[in-house]
Amino acid sequence: MSAVPPQQQQAAAAAGGAAAAAAAQPPALAAPAAGQPAEERPPGKCHYYMEKKRRHCKFDAIPGKKYCGNHIYFAEGTGPKRVPCPWEPKGGHTVLETELEKHKHKCPGYRRLMAEQAQPFYSQGINGGEGPDVQWPAEVAAAVAAEAAAAEAAAAAAAAAGQAPRRRRGRGLQGPAAFQAAYAAGLGEQGFAELLCRIKAACEQICEAEPLSLLVPPEAEPFLVPESATCNRPFSLKHAQQQASIVGNMKQQGLLEGAEQTTYIEYGAGKGYLCHMLASCTPAARKVVMMDVRGFKEKADRSMRHLEMQRLRCDIADFDVAGVAGLAGGAAPWVAFGKHLCGAATDFTLRSCARERRRQLGDAEQQAAAGQQQQQQQQQAAVEQAADVFTELGFSPQEFEAIVWMTGWALCGHEAPAGFGGSDDEREEGAAQQAHQAQQQAQQAAGEAAQSRSSHKRSREEEEEEQQAAEEQVAGPRPVQQDAGTGWRPQADLVRERKIAVGQLCKRLIDAARLRWLGRQGFEASLVKYVPSSVSGENRLLVAAVRPAA
Repeated sequence: MSAVPPQQQQAAAAAGGAAAAAAAQPPALAAPAAGQPAEERPPGKCHYYMEKKRRHCKFDAIPGKKYCGNHIYFAEGTGPKRVPCPWEPKGGHTVLETELEKHKHKCPGYRRLMAEQAQPFYSQGINGGEGPDVQWPAEVAAAVAAEAAAAEAAAAAAAAAGQAPRRRRGRGLQGPAAFQAAYAAGLGEQGFAELLCRIKAACEQICEAEPLSLLVPPEAEPFLVPESATCNRPFSLKHAQQQASIVGNMKQQGLLEGAEQTTYIEYGAGKGYLCHMLASCTPAARKVVMMDVRGFKEKADRSMRHLEMQRLRCDIADFDVAGVAGLAGGAAPWVAFGKHLCGAATDFTLRSCARERRRQLGDAEQQAAAGQQQQQQQQQAAVEQAADVFTELGFSPQEFEAIVWMTGWALCGHEAPAGFGGSDDEREEGAAQQAHQAQQQAQQAAGEAAQSRSSHKRSREEEEEEQQAAEEQVAGPRPVQQDAGTGWRPQADLVRERKIAVGQLCKRLIDAARLRWLGRQGFEASLVKYVPSSVSGENRLLVAAVRPAA
């Protein structure tokens, strides 16, 4: 994960001091936003507006006050301070700062965390690694601080007036992404265009062709028929196509040979339907392990009761394969696979496999990994192992971080209909358009499924034409000479089509760096497109196996 040094954090805080001082004023003194009439609240009810839930708090206000005990500190800066629960930061509940120790003994998140850490396969941060220590320029830190202070002041003013903040498409960036975006904007339009040219040149240097490899095992055919009264899949047709092709590519690479003695571990398993597809297409498989950081409804498990099945709850960053029952000390061969992992989870999985390969270097059994790349909603520590490759290509640590950030442009809602996650006045229009597009996609997917069963190849010329068109889109129009401090921001000022093309190019470059890293770890790896892009924009499959001894 890209860390922000303490001295830069202090510089950022100092640079944004003036704006932060305005934001630190009690929100009750802030003036109502223009054009947004305050909503009338029932007498005695809390006036605090909860942005995530998009409604006002329904608790009773403290007598004589406008806010309840939970929100008076955030609204007026008075009363006992509440902080997010440190043992369940994503759980959404807060705790009185003075009662943290008392809360610990009754918090379900704390009990769950202790239970997870007691498991034999838990080893904190074993696959995480330490991200590059990026030294951001002082002007980048200042820009981040100023933007954060302005956003805080606007939110405080809206909350004090009892108003719903106006939803915008471009939400404020936080954490490393804020520094990455500020650095990209600081390059200016000309400097950013030069960076894109270098990315394109590097991609031409190390990226190899990614052929379409749509392989559907015969056992998967029943899952690919259009849904009807006699065929009621628990997942959509496009997911069935992806699952079947992943299993088909694993079979072609020899990862399903010797299935009787092999343990198959699905990283980020979720409901477990990819494991279910593998078991359906590989009758010889006997042992499966499904691990995920969250708990899911175990709907797929009921169809795999005949197998030796384990459900493990653990973060991939903390998952030690050697602690899984039956795999300690290289007791049995195993295959790791996954679908739709984010960038960071993909790298954690690859590290897990590479570490076990080093641990069992003298083992004659083949170990392998198959993992599918997905757009990162929260990239965080993505492709840390690729940083050395990018250094060899001439990119600075700051440029590498900007490339990681731009991979989010590849999909990330750019193809969503109007109003999908946008402003309120577009929501109704977007819902109708989304339903219409969903119907069209279902019909198109059914046609593609029938076509894929008759012909599993696509001409290389078509793939090359698509790739060439995307690369031409990256170049875009010639930029106008512009200073870096004129307010230009690539995420807001680039057209949608160009952002998508840039994001896809950055993802290709990072995937190529992953392949190089795997080669240095003793793996033979390849990257293929396992379904057409019309089925899924995230259609790259990384397949790797231990290189045979010479």
